[in-house]
Amino acid sequence: MRRALAIVVLALLAWPGEGMAEIVQLQVGPGVVGNGWLFLDRDGRCKVLTAGHVVMHGGQRAEVQVLRRGQSLGTDVPEILSIEPAPDIALLPVQVGRDPAECSRSRLSRIGIVRRLLAMRDGFIETNSPTGGESMLVPVQRAATQNDAWGGELFSVTPRDPSVRLAKGWSGSVVRDGEGVLGIVSQVELDGSAAIIVRIDVLDRLTRLAAPPSRRAGFDRVLVVLGETVDTANGPLGLVDRERPPWRVRPANRRVVFRLSADRPSRVRRVSVEMAPRSAALLRMDIAVGLHGPEGLRFEGIRSCGATSPSPRLSCGFLEQDRRDVEISLLLDAAGPVEIRSASVE
Repeated sequence: MRRALAIVVLALLAWPGEGMAEIVQLQVGPGVVGNGWLFLDRDGRCKVLTAGHVVMHGGQRAEVQVLRRGQSLGTDVPEILSIEPAPDIALLPVQVGRDPAECSRSRLSRIGIVRRLLAMRDGFIETNSPTGGESMLVPVQRAATQNDAWGGELFSVTPRDPSVRLAKGWSGSVVRDGEGVLGIVSQVELDGSAAIIVRIDVLDRLTRLAAPPSRRAGFDRVLVVLGETVDTANGPLGLVDRERPPWRVRPANRRVVFRLSADRPSRVRRVSVEMAPRSAALLRMDIAVGLHGPEGLRFEGIRSCGATSPSPRLSCGFLEQDRRDVEISLLLDAAGPVEIRSASVE
């Protein structure tokens, strides 16, 4: 163990490339902590990629709390992009504030990946330290080509020092060379002798295929519950129709509440709200779903999501269910008229 720690320390002192990738901790259940890679996606939103099995608890997708150097970035339900055996990947949005720079310098990029993999001899697994503080680096080398059944989408690495063993808990960590991230650890062999890595160009493709918030569930009717529309030209239909201007509304005690409805029940798992540029910021979103019964329609609260700092966007996930009415309550950082660019249910 002392020898392994010494190797890690030497790697940190000798790191040749750009700054460290941002590895965060994922609190999945009581005493269950995993790793994930924090990055800024092409849509300008901060997200975490990890191995799909990391975010499963009791056979189901768990509510996951994201921790960066001990500070919470919020709790959400991840989207499984692909399942085991390979590639095994999950995606989780996080809230970091108004400025994308507060997220991470890491980006998804497939540029030069084939060249870098062909040339790769030495690299590093970057993972969380046992204390959850700064990341640590473990020297690795690319193993002989494996996993051809998956069309080269995966590759394997082994410790550079044969006496070192890789830890099972490192799934969701990244492998990198001097130019940046090469992929994510999907699986560690039982004996710790090797790790299977999903290439970053595969991760890029999977995130592109992930369905963004849209109107596909048909939530295109809006009922205002709390808040006053300032003028009819900027009405609430702008929430669900991008061709209309943003909804200009005066909050009541910094709150705005509205309902989105569809003609028929649809499978829903996430609500996303975005403010117009230079408008107010979002502090919290409470979500309730409509329950239709003999006594009519009533709403039951199912989730509350808070931003770690005031943010123009807020996305809140929950366990999938079939609903046709969703009530959204927003707490804002401004009392005067604000503009809400969009609200979507997916």
